[in-house]
Amino acid sequence: MAITADILERKTTHFVLWRPRTTASAPQLFIGQLHPGNPPTFIPHQNPFVMTSIAGLTGLWAIAGTACGLIFSATLAGHHARAQVA
Repeated sequence: MAITADILERKTTHFVLWRPRTTASAPQLFIGQLHPGNPPTFIPHQNPFVMTSIAGLTGLWAIAGTACGLIFSATLAGHHARAQVA
């Protein structure tokens, strides 16, 4: 079964995950900094955010950047969008 969704459009304002395998728990999003080293360490900025499933699209999960305390700024066409912690 093919999934047709506007994933690229959703990614402009949301973190999107396609997880085709059904699991009992929702995926979580961790936002933080990765510090190089041996071993590398991850320092989270805040608690993980629980993603929600997209209605009608099995396996597609998302969470709005604003729900994570991020502020998005528009950039010129062809450039990457920036997000910063509010």
